[in-house]
Amino acid sequence: MLYFNKNIKTIVRQPQNSYLKIFDPKINYEYSQGINETGLSILELLAKENNPNSIIEKLSNKYHEDKYSVEQKVNKFIILLKKTCFLNENVRYFPQVIGTTKYFTPDYITLELTKKCLLNCSHCYLDKTEKIEISEKKIHKILDDLISIKVSTIQLTGGEPMLYPQIEYVIDTLVNNGIKVLITTSGFYPPEKEDYILGLISKIQKNHGFVQVSLDGLKDTHNSIRKNRSCFERTINVIQKLVKMNIEVHTAMCVQKINFSEVEAVTALVQTLGVKLHRISNIIEEGNATKEILVNTEELIKVINHVSQQYSTKKFVVSNSEYSSKIISNRKSPNCGCGTLMLTISSNLDVYPCTLNRTSMFNLNKIKLIEG
Repeated sequence: MLYFNKNIKTIVRQPQNSYLKIFDPKINYEYSQGINETGLSILELLAKENNPNSIIEKLSNKYHEDKYSVEQKVNKFIILLKKTCFLNENVRYFPQVIGTTKYFTPDYITLELTKKCLLNCSHCYLDKTEKIEISEKKIHKILDDLISIKVSTIQLTGGEPMLYPQIEYVIDTLVNNGIKVLITTSGFYPPEKEDYILGLISKIQKNHGFVQVSLDGLKDTHNSIRKNRSCFERTINVIQKLVKMNIEVHTAMCVQKINFSEVEAVTALVQTLGVKLHRISNIIEEGNATKEILVNTEELIKVINHVSQQYSTKKFVVSNSEYSSKIISNRKSPNCGCGTLMLTISSNLDVYPCTLNRTSMFNLNKIKLIEG
């Protein structure tokens, strides 16, 4: 008898590069393992039954191949799955099989819930002339659709997502449906709402979610970028509270000329705060950001490589955004899943390939998500 180990969460079918969603409890991390068409066929059958002989029979008929040849391939693949601790012979468990090989099904969705924010950062890429946010009626429909197509991970952003009026409903709905939730936030909230907001964030731990807090410099620089004199101290306080609550905290630093010299100092600071990952990235010329404040990408990469070598450990990772790893003239990254496995839904319901590629594919006021 062959059964899957419980670290295999989902088998995901796609037209190209189907994959397994795997959770490693030792490092509290979920990752994907690609599989080819033959491997997908074997896994789909294993997820329905645990008799290798029956699987060989069905695959032989499907591919019109002799049973001996099929048996060799199946046995070789099963041995590999056992070695990688994906199969066992004792505990009965079968993962969910989702998606289709006929068309792409997005697995990672970014929801820009609102453009509203208490801050007005010098590098923000959003046009905040209109304080738009997704209506209550629309967010209910969007979440229903995302749940129905088995999206596994949803990033909540804005504006400031934690100020979105329906944020409690959004978090509860996603968490209760087994979806991993990532929250990107400024960490700057009205004092009277801070404890309530932190309580909401704590709920995402259930499905191994995490929160990313923006920190763009030391005190004076961060406050200057955020245009608020108390922002740094309040943000640091929120980070400390989240870490104390055993919530996985990441930080993000968007580098521009005013804070370029502080990249290493900020990295050292967040490491002492108990942050798990510190992401350093360039900014794009959009929204508030102008060409005059941008830094040279190649110079930034050198600094990122330096601080990564100096500060990264098993418990703390320095990461550069994929958009900092190269100079992007057309904002495209090959094979990144942009527009197929990943989508961004803006507060005005435009659907983009990703957060930084603001080319609208369609609008949810005109086309339903599951038909788009």
